[in-house]
Amino acid sequence: MPVTETSGAVFLSYASQDAAAAARICDALRAAGIEVFFDQSALRGGDDWDRQIREHIRSCALFIPLISIQTQSRLEGYFRREWRLAIERMRDIAEQRTFLLPVAIDPMDPARAHVPDAFRATQWSQLPAGQASTEFVRRVAELLDSAPAAPPRRESTVASPAPRIATPWRVGLGLGVVAAAVAFMALRHPLIDRQGPVSSSDIDKSIAVLPFADLSEKHDQQYLADGLSDELLDALARIPGLRVINRPSSFQFRDGSADARAVGTKLGATHIVEGSVRRSGDAVRVTAQLIRASDGSEEWSRSFDSALDNALQLQSRIALALARELEVSVAGTTSLATVQTTNAQAHDLYLRGLHAVDSFTADGEREAAEQFQQAIELDPNFVSAYEMLGYAHTLLAADGFVPVESGFAQLHADAQWLLQRDPRSLMGHWLLAYYHLLYTRDWRAAEREANAALAVNRNGWKAPYLAGRIAMAQGQLERAERLFKTSLVSDPLDADSLCELSLVLRGAHRVQEAQEQVSRCLAITPTYPGASAQLALTLLDQGHGAQARETVTQEVDEGLRWAVTAEIEAALGHRAEAEAALHRAQGVARARPTFIALAYASMGRSDEALQWLDRANKQHDPWLIYLKTSPEAERLADDPRYLTLLHELGLAP
Repeated sequence: MPVTETSGAVFLSYASQDAAAAARICDALRAAGIEVFFDQSALRGGDDWDRQIREHIRSCALFIPLISIQTQSRLEGYFRREWRLAIERMRDIAEQRTFLLPVAIDPMDPARAHVPDAFRATQWSQLPAGQASTEFVRRVAELLDSAPAAPPRRESTVASPAPRIATPWRVGLGLGVVAAAVAFMALRHPLIDRQGPVSSSDIDKSIAVLPFADLSEKHDQQYLADGLSDELLDALARIPGLRVINRPSSFQFRDGSADARAVGTKLGATHIVEGSVRRSGDAVRVTAQLIRASDGSEEWSRSFDSALDNALQLQSRIALALARELEVSVAGTTSLATVQTTNAQAHDLYLRGLHAVDSFTADGEREAAEQFQQAIELDPNFVSAYEMLGYAHTLLAADGFVPVESGFAQLHADAQWLLQRDPRSLMGHWLLAYYHLLYTRDWRAAEREANAALAVNRNGWKAPYLAGRIAMAQGQLERAERLFKTSLVSDPLDADSLCELSLVLRGAHRVQEAQEQVSRCLAITPTYPGASAQLALTLLDQGHGAQARETVTQEVDEGLRWAVTAEIEAALGHRAEAEAALHRAQGVARARPTFIALAYASMGRSDEALQWLDRANKQHDPWLIYLKTSPEAERLADDPRYLTLLHELGLAP
């Protein structure tokens, strides 16, 4: 088992004969997103082994010794050295903090156990044969949440990423669309924060997959072309040693007009994959080309023919061929396929659902949910379809296209189904994290679920991006900035990250930088919801009222457009126009109450602002997570009613 980053993690200490019981406890904790150091096979004897064990004990947040018949019978063993090291560290830890959590895996009387006295002074957990209960896992999570960050270790080795789930590229939230990505690392486990620059060796093996062209006679197979491109990208991402540019950036070049050299420069990729899909009846031909970005030359080209019912295996075949061409080792990569069905019709419905969900409209999201549901009916074991059905339900609930309570209840049910089937389901934890983030606003629960997803795959579903949003919601602006910039390393043209980064910078009163980032967002996606309003506000902050007034007219979100218009008109001294704009905003069917509240706050009208914030709270308005980044909300900071609201939201200063 590889040694993972353990600063702030749990250290499991056990006698070698108790390895099976220790493994059960380790798996239960990791399934809940808790980092565990579990020395089973990665470390060997010798000075280096001893040194690393000592460093892990010095840096862990919680020490769990397993006490058993085996430890009782062995009066000498390395585990006793681990116990002494833990006791030694406890001398420097305040008595109010729990560091030691003994676990008895066999019937044992603490008074008669051969353990240090400090063990007897602590309440023991009883886990027969290492069967970890829900209560035990919950207690560990609560203890870790209350523990301070552990001192950083000098060395760490991060485990290889787990297989990715095929994902759509943009899942915006708040500005009318829900945020894409899953995986948040808590403050005590900032893996992504410590990511350094991409090494030259990584750059040498970097690749971007551009959307494949539909060359079918009727040009009605774009969903199939996009789906195969997606699955190829995900298959490539599963190959160690290959850095893959994420879809949000590479799919910006859909029209195929950009020169490969320019694409490589913009994306930071040394190689580009282009291709086409042609379907005729039940036959599919996929042609792929590998292009060297430095000079635009074609290094490799190949066509793959398949019957439609075998098309879902094409991405694996193409990925392996590309890996060999790039001389990247695929040893140990036994399967690159990401979709678990052999039913061609179910797979076709799945690809149609992915295509429909990209629309970010009520009709498109409902159509996607129907397509995924039909795929499940054809193949009840099609897990990817279940995962994407939950994703579609997330969009419908967050975008306000279904009633709030029933929409999030469905989202919760989707998450529970996936987690009951597989406690390590990345998507199950992702859905549950968003359920708590957007509906219950239970920040700790959201973080634990996102941590569990991270334990499955630290890079899955735009992890730094989601981490940034959660940090931003809690007012951790510096951390949020770092995470959004980390997200932009793999997605340099990701409009989501650019727009969110702009919000953070404006919240930090770095207005010119905020303007630069949101301008980049609009250059990539001119109709990005919320971006024109954000640009208008940055212009207003710099005293360019007339330009702000003109810019906000380009905002595609009608409710936000009128709310920001009201703020601009009020700042320009146009009171009547501001009132008229507020009236228009309140008349928009799906206007977010938070938009209107912030407009009132900008005018110094606290009573109306707080009334609308109370409404936003009761309606579970997702935009409330942006209060801590809003300069407008700062005007309410001294109002006791606002402080009460922040307490209710778990966002108190």
